[in-house]
Amino acid sequence: MSAVITSSDEIAYMVYKAAMQEELIVPKDLSVVALGGEDYLDRLSPRVTTAKIDYSLMGKKAIEMLLDKLNGKPIENNRVVFDASIKIGRSCAPYRAEFER
Repeated sequence: MSAVITSSDEIAYMVYKAAMQEELIVPKDLSVVALGGEDYLDRLSPRVTTAKIDYSLMGKKAIEMLLDKLNGKPIENNRVVFDASIKIGRSCAPYRAEFER
């Protein structure tokens, strides 16, 4: 394994802890990206790269679609794309072709 994309900031923190226990160096041995973007991750060293997602907006849209479905309204498009902002940290190593299969 050369990289991990975590589903939350908390999991990224746990990946860092596990990497340290296994004597892995982020990003030399393991690249890490977190979905979320909480500010407390600024304390991780090296700073983790995050994709900040507006979970509140995502939840509102999900509830809106659910209510429409429950009220018998047709859902025109069940695919919703949300913007995300990337906060570049130092947790990702450059791409290395040797990991291709």
